Amino acid sequence: MKLKLIIWVPLFALSVLYAQDPANLQVDTLPTKDNVNHIFLNISIPTGEMYMQSSRICGSSISKLASTDPDVKHEMKVSHDPNGNVVNHFSLQVNEDAQLQAKSVTNQMTQADLGSQVLQLGNINSTDTYRSVFNPDPSASTDVYLDLGIGRSRLDFSDLSLNNVMIQSAFSDVHVNYSLANRVEMEKMEIHAAKAKVVIKNIELARAELVTIMNDMGDTKLILGSDQHSGSTIYLQQGMGDCTLIIHPDHPVKIVLKSGLFTTSHMPDGFKKLDKNTYVNQAYQDANGDQATNVICTIDFGNISVFNGQ
Repeated sequence: MKLKLIIWVPLFALSVLYAQDPANLQVDTLPTKDNVNHIFLNISIPTGEMYMQSSRICGSSISKLASTDPDVKHEMKVSHDPNGNVVNHFSLQVNEDAQLQAKSVTNQMTQADLGSQVLQLGNINSTDTYRSVFNPDPSASTDVYLDLGIGRSRLDFSDLSLNNVMIQSAFSDVHVNYSLANRVEMEKMEIHAAKAKVVIKNIELARAELVTIMNDMGDTKLILGSDQHSGSTIYLQQGMGDCTLIIHPDHPVKIVLKSGLFTTSHMPDGFKKLDKNTYVNQAYQDANGDQATNVICTIDFGNISVFNGQ
């Protein structure tokens, strides 16, 4: 019988904790057993911040929480899925009133009444502050699902074994960084934000077949470095806001722009117009399209700017 490890982490952080007494730091090391087939990592943050980076320890994931609230604690439960596989649920238990207040504000916020709703965050008062950090096992095959409300996230996916990544954000900024390639070829990465700043650095190191980024209202920045992984397609859909693409000159890329009436665009030197709304850089021309990244960008209202980067 194969063993699956499902880690469920609802993290309800009310503000950033830049400094905290080490005595209040809770650390859980979650060993990955040899017969674990796959990890499903689910993280929900209605309001606050979280950080993610490889544990750099093959066989273990680590969860850290700094808190002055003694009622906030980690909890592990064991159950079985319908196929009889063992399932481990890892959770962060917090004050129920804080959960309900955070969810209520997130659910009520709308684009039409954004200003007044943000002010309601002041009504979620607490003397307790949290900062949550999760360090996944780099060797374990993993699917990641993040559900973000209000706040921001710093996600370093370098040197992990991620198969699928899905990030849903209401009003939480999303920063994804790569400095080392994903250990396996990723099937799909999806990021959808209602209103947020989305920044993805060195997305080619995700080794993803398909990347989908949808930002309804907010700015988006996508950086393609010099590394090449053939066959990657990026769909970038921008509702209202500015979109910036920074592309290394050595990275062959084809860009298809689909812009609305209220959109302006800028293409740098070295890009050639291949067809209507289709542009390729010099690296693409030199390689005859081999190992190219295809970027299909749709923007309804705002600016899209493409730059040559290093």
